[in-house]
Parts: sequence; structure tokens; C-alpha cells
Amino acid sequence: MKKTDELTIKAVKSALEAKDTAEKATRAVKKSADKAVKAAAGKAARLTEENPALKDAEKAVRKAADKVSKDVTATAKTVRKTAKKAVKAATVEQSVVIEYAGRQISAAAVMAACEKDYADRYGKKAVKSVTVYIKPEENCAYYVINGEGSDDYRIELS
Repeated sequence: MKKTDELTIKAVKSALEAKDTAEKATRAVKKSADKAVKAAAGKAARLTEENPALKDAEKAVRKAADKVSKDVTATAKTVRKTAKKAVKAATVEQSVVIEYAGRQISAAAVMAACEKDYADRYGKKAVKSVTVYIKPEENCAYYVINGEGSDDYRIELS
């Protein structure tokens, strides 16, 4: 494996880990903020029961609590977007094109055709692994799904 490929894989893994960490932290902060908001609102309600003159203060506390909750939600969205951008930036777009006999065939297109052929035959049966064998001299590709292959698992290359 090339050194650049290894670095790309490490960068993508790091970005995904950062995204997961950001999402966990966001959930924890939101949960803590919601808990604090409920506690403050509850305390304000109890104080209002004890002293009806504090009714306006209770409304102010509830309004402030709602704003805090909205701010936390907005911050969480920003964190998720930033993490998503970091993952996208770290991901390198790759493709494989096979050229033979004056033709070009995308490996991704062949993989998709194999998966579609299998789905047409077996419906939504779970697919855990796919291996494709491209045979340009026969103008076809054979595939193995979940370790099972057959001469019937064949698609014509277009």
C-alpha cells in the first residue's frame, strides 16, 4: 500500500473519530442543559407557589431556559455540520477504470451491476461481502456474495 493511501486512511479514521466524539459530547451537553433547564423551571415553580409575587420571575426563568435549550440545539447542529465537513474533507474520492479493447468500464459500475443482479435474484437478502472477478476476454464479470459463488452469478460487461 502506498504511503499516501495509508495517510489518507489515517486521516479519514481520525476525522470519523472526531465526528463521533463531537456527537457524543453534543448529546452529553444537550442532556445536561435540558436537565439544568428542568431543574431551574421546577425550582421557579416551587418558589412561585410559596410566593405568588414571583410569578413574573418564573416566566423569566422559563423564557431564559427555553433560550438556553435552543442555543444548545443550535450549537449541536453546528458541531455536527463541522464534523461532517471534516470527514468529507479527509475523504479522498477514488475510482478504478478498466480499459481493454478500446473500452472503459468503471469498477464501481460493475460492482453496482453485480449487486443489482443479486438483488433481482434474491430480493433483500443480507449482503455481507462482495467479490467481483472481471474477465475482459469473456466480456463478463463473475461475483461471489457472502462467500457463495455460481456460474449463474455472472453479468455481461457493457
